[in-house]
Amino acid sequence: MLLKSLLGSILFLYYSCASDSLYTHTVRCANNTWKRSEICAFNISLDDIDHTYDVYLLLAYTNDFPYQNLYISHQVEGEEKNILATALSNHILYNVKTGTPLGKSWGNTKFIRLPLIYGCIFPQSGHYRIELTHFMRLEELQGIERVGLQVCKSKAIKA
Repeated sequence: MLLKSLLGSILFLYYSCASDSLYTHTVRCANNTWKRSEICAFNISLDDIDHTYDVYLLLAYTNDFPYQNLYISHQVEGEEKNILATALSNHILYNVKTGTPLGKSWGNTKFIRLPLIYGCIFPQSGHYRIELTHFMRLEELQGIERVGLQVCKSKAIKA
């Protein structure tokens, strides 16, 4: 079991890494259950504000996940705890026609990288916090092994 978990972690990190990635971090969900009350918080530090950034949701999920899609609420906070952005997004995890899970697999676990924010502008260099919560009907969402965040330099030009 430990070997499977270790190999899955390596695959997840390999899959989630990109050459332009500035930040990548994942959080393990206890008992493969993501509770709505458990906020996944990620603290990032940015020095280069001359670029826009793309932010991705990294997810490891199993067939125990009860839905076809996943609603995510995210919030971006600045150093002074001022809220810079909030949004609700819908992410499809299973093929609508075939019902097969999307993403790369390792055993029963699927690993997927989903766009969360494109062309994000951070107003000044410093520390930022991005918080993720699921916004599903169930308080306890089964089948979610890990939730992660990846920040990459965007190919979009800052206006």
